[in-house]
Amino acid sequence: MGVLLFIILTETLNKTAGSQTSPYAVSPSIKSHITNSPDEDEPLTTDTIFTNAYDRLINILYEDLSNAKTEHGVWKLPNGDKYYQLCLEYHTTTTMTAENIHELGKKHVERIQNEMRNILKEKQIETWHDFRTSIINFEHNIDQKYENIEENRAKIMDDYTKIIENIDNEMYKYFSSACRPAEKCVVERVPHFKEATTPLAYYFPAALDGKTPGTFFINLRNIDEISKFKMNTLAYHEAVPGHHFQISIAQSLKHLPFFRRMVPFTAYMEGWALYTEQLAAEEGFHQSWYSYLGYLDYQLMRSCRLVVDTGIHWKRWSREQTIDYMMENTCMNKEEIITEVERYFVFPGQACSYMIGCQTILSLREKAQLALGDKFDLKKFHDGIKK
Repeated sequence: MGVLLFIILTETLNKTAGSQTSPYAVSPSIKSHITNSPDEDEPLTTDTIFTNAYDRLINILYEDLSNAKTEHGVWKLPNGDKYYQLCLEYHTTTTMTAENIHELGKKHVERIQNEMRNILKEKQIETWHDFRTSIINFEHNIDQKYENIEENRAKIMDDYTKIIENIDNEMYKYFSSACRPAEKCVVERVPHFKEATTPLAYYFPAALDGKTPGTFFINLRNIDEISKFKMNTLAYHEAVPGHHFQISIAQSLKHLPFFRRMVPFTAYMEGWALYTEQLAAEEGFHQSWYSYLGYLDYQLMRSCRLVVDTGIHWKRWSREQTIDYMMENTCMNKEEIITEVERYFVFPGQACSYMIGCQTILSLREKAQLALGDKFDLKKFHDGIKK
């Protein structure tokens, strides 16, 4: 944005102020280099090298506080509207306007909420509350949480591993051998030192030399953040057949230049992962109605992103207005929502890539089906998209 939000700066300062000593072990060779630096009048210790660096960072952040904006989208910048349209084009690879994306998001939100309400009514679960309360009541009343005890952390890891193994064993039906990675995706816990600033889950690709596998990382800082009915969809998106398939196959395309195998394109990357969520739902991988409800819950969040990203940067929504919209239309907790909203403020357009990318892939699939009729082959379609 050019200018940081005030809230981002103040939160960064709060976290940085308590981080003036290194949490990491320093290798003997680095420590030797530091303590024997010829450029200093006195040898530096490991502690002072980090303390001095953090002091400089904190001073820079304090200096920038006077320039920080309170709660504005990029519309506030010179030529902000044009800049935002360029951000949307970059992240979605389309020429859709902010207004069109905003209205599309609202339609998807209404459609998905209605489908979720109908499922709850069919299962005779109270829906006379507002939408958010109805979903939260379901989550807490239908045994969708793990008991907050240490041994359940290992169970969560095992459950995710089983989810990934189960769907991976069926992927030969939907992907040719050329588009199924030979390497399996492993499940690991987010390291303790990263838990506080890491999302609930993410995928980290395999090393190019093959020495470390593609890894689905789970954040187990707080077991209460894990909802059983959302686990399948999260695993499909981040691991199989989402990012693990996508990135592993891209890395293996040796006939392409290196940069084309490595540089991510947001609409394709996140659009593909969201598409695989829908593919899994279409092909019956949600073996319970509440797992399918979890799929819809994630779809709802991505649809809300279309509304709030354009709301902030095009319709001039405030931070509080954006948080209120997310609170009314999702069942995310407020801490999650605040994290999401602050991300939207500082990363204009990116949040629109998921749903727009997915819709583009679905549109291509529909065109291929109409053109080919009975000759349409889902495996070949996926080959074309991934290669």
